[in-house]
Amino acid sequence: MTNEKNVLDLEQYPEQARAGSIDDYIEPDVFEPDGSEADLNDNDDLSPSEKIDIAQREDRWVWRLRMLTGVVLLSVAIAVCVFVYVDGRQTEKDDFEQDFAQLGEKVVTTFDATIRQRFGIIQSFAEEITAQANGTWPMVLPARFSYRGATVSQLAQLFTLMLLPQVRREDVADWVAFSTQHYYQWKYEAISLEMGIPIEEARKIPTPPPFPTIIDGADFSTEPKSVLETRPDGPYYPTWVAFPATGPYVINVDMAALATQEDRIESTMATGRVNFQKIEDYWGEDADKNQPRYSLLKTNPFVEYHDDAFTIGTVPVFREIGPGQEPAAVLLIMVYWKTYFFNLLPPGANGVIVVLQNDCDQKYSYQVDGSTATFLGKSDLHDSKYDYLGTGTSVESILGNQEWNTDGCHYSIRAFPSQDLEDSYKTNKPWIYAVALAALFLFTSAVFVVFAYVVERRQKLVLNSALQSGQLVSSLFPEAVREKLYEEQAAQAKLKEKRANWKDANIKDGDDVSTQDGGHLSSIEQKVAIANLYSDTTILLADLVGFTAWSSKRSPAQVFKLLETIFGEFDRIAAHKSVFKVETIGDCYVAATGLPEPQQDHAVIMCRFASMCLQRMNHFTLELAETLGADTADLTMRFGLHSGPTTAGVLRGQKARFQLFGDTINTAARMESNGQPGRIQCSQETADILVAKGKGHWLTPREDKIVAKGKGEMQTFWVDAQGGGTGTYKSATMSITSSSSPKLGSSSEDVEEKNLPPRLPPNSTSNGGSED
Repeated sequence: MTNEKNVLDLEQYPEQARAGSIDDYIEPDVFEPDGSEADLNDNDDLSPSEKIDIAQREDRWVWRLRMLTGVVLLSVAIAVCVFVYVDGRQTEKDDFEQDFAQLGEKVVTTFDATIRQRFGIIQSFAEEITAQANGTWPMVLPARFSYRGATVSQLAQLFTLMLLPQVRREDVADWVAFSTQHYYQWKYEAISLEMGIPIEEARKIPTPPPFPTIIDGADFSTEPKSVLETRPDGPYYPTWVAFPATGPYVINVDMAALATQEDRIESTMATGRVNFQKIEDYWGEDADKNQPRYSLLKTNPFVEYHDDAFTIGTVPVFREIGPGQEPAAVLLIMVYWKTYFFNLLPPGANGVIVVLQNDCDQKYSYQVDGSTATFLGKSDLHDSKYDYLGTGTSVESILGNQEWNTDGCHYSIRAFPSQDLEDSYKTNKPWIYAVALAALFLFTSAVFVVFAYVVERRQKLVLNSALQSGQLVSSLFPEAVREKLYEEQAAQAKLKEKRANWKDANIKDGDDVSTQDGGHLSSIEQKVAIANLYSDTTILLADLVGFTAWSSKRSPAQVFKLLETIFGEFDRIAAHKSVFKVETIGDCYVAATGLPEPQQDHAVIMCRFASMCLQRMNHFTLELAETLGADTADLTMRFGLHSGPTTAGVLRGQKARFQLFGDTINTAARMESNGQPGRIQCSQETADILVAKGKGHWLTPREDKIVAKGKGEMQTFWVDAQGGGTGTYKSATMSITSSSSPKLGSSSEDVEEKNLPPRLPPNSTSNGGSED
């Protein structure tokens, strides 16, 4: 029993019919075996090319999604690894900062204790001198000064300890007599102590006598002058007992006459407080190390000087012990700051930068490593990135305003960590943890990649098979034809699928199926031709002249090298000029314009294409002559053009291809076969179109008429879109002399290879006539 809906309506579905198979007679709108209407997928209506495009798009989206997933996972892994690494480094940095806070506090408290201890020793010594003087100023010689001064110098780490009593003008004579009388007693005692020899031996060492008066200290080494002449008003502060006393030291030199000491001494005498001025040093290449003071710095056996910063200070020595007393003398001391940074840290604690600075715009930097200190140089040399960790104190805050003179330079220190100290807290643990996480991620990713690869490989096998088929079809057929072929293939596939659901399994392939009007269709009648008539086209045939004789002397590889080089260049020009390549038959090249898409200037385009191909043909034969033989340069081409309507379509069957039919292609073949080597011949019809397009100057009438098979005598024309023709043209319907028309010659508009895509060199491997 047959359902009417199962009878194929050939007028409604002409393209679905395929003779000889029950699949081609089944109407798309069918019922399932159980009688229910089939639920067709919307994608079934798509052509294979559309399905391939959709599959490619979906594959790209899957690839993008996979890449996005990988990027997200990679980003998360990197973020976690970075977090673990940064967190580990931050933990180390926190430990470093906490430990430095303790080290900085240790530096400050130890420096505080050192200042208090050393200045306490100096002040105690000053009070001891006051007690021994017993109000007899300035005629005072402290008992065993050299021994006690050496002890104070060693404990307080002083380069020099020098007593400068205040001597008024009226006391100058008495002072000179007193100092001269007691000079040798003190001097020999100092020499014995400093040189480590008995006093008897010390008396045998020549000692310069003291000055007979107080000498102006400004320039006593070259021309000593009495202070009574240079500073008659006084008071004076002559050098007296000191430690060390050997070397260049002499007594009775007025230190207040020195510009560098006058303010310091007078400030201490006026306020009764300790006074420090600017830092002095002999550090650097420009330091004058020939000064007597530098030699004095080197004579102290208890302090080793290393040519860096020291400060001269003045400590008051009061007239009597008790509050409200005025100073009667000053102790001039030379403080070596480097020694104040010894023993600041416990052993093993290294890399603390201490900056010594004052409000006289001076800064000196030291690196403290355990019990030692290294002078780094002038200026603040700590790393500014550690500013937030700096800690410090000032000498004034340690000693208090009652003992420190605010008129001098106020000193302070600041302690900072160094890069070396921070590096000592860095370990490889953050790297180890981060690498372990990265390895875990890589393992997980590897599993994911392998799984994705297996799935993708399976999908690509299917898709590549479809793509290869599609590419093969694309190289053989125009786009519109390809779509029709795809639609036909899709319809056949859909009908074949529904055949499995067809109730009548007794219908055999090849049986006729009745139409709705009772008629019958054969398999041939059901075919729908894929063909079109193109009314305005220009066909070109180009043939290699002399190729048969040339190829008979060449190997197959050489023959195909020639054809691939020349026809590959033609393909490149065709793609650039929008010329449709139809095929190559042996050494003949067939091309068309005006199909498969209409082109208004089809004849003009084809003439330009032919002229450029002829030019490139001549160029390549000359180049190929070097490798393929000298007679290759003798090869040339004949070109034939004709314009008119053309039928084009696909002949189904084995090795189906897109073909041209009709009188136009036959006439174009006659134009080529009756042409001359190295020339382009066109028919009267093509010439008429060129004249109508204003290209009559390209034409030169052929002197003799040709006799074409099936056409009789024909008037033809030579075309030269590069150099131009004679301009004399005669039509069956018009007579025009176009010599006045502008000749384009070799202008870029006509034949210049401007903006062509890159061409392959003759010696390279080409794909020949492929249409990519």
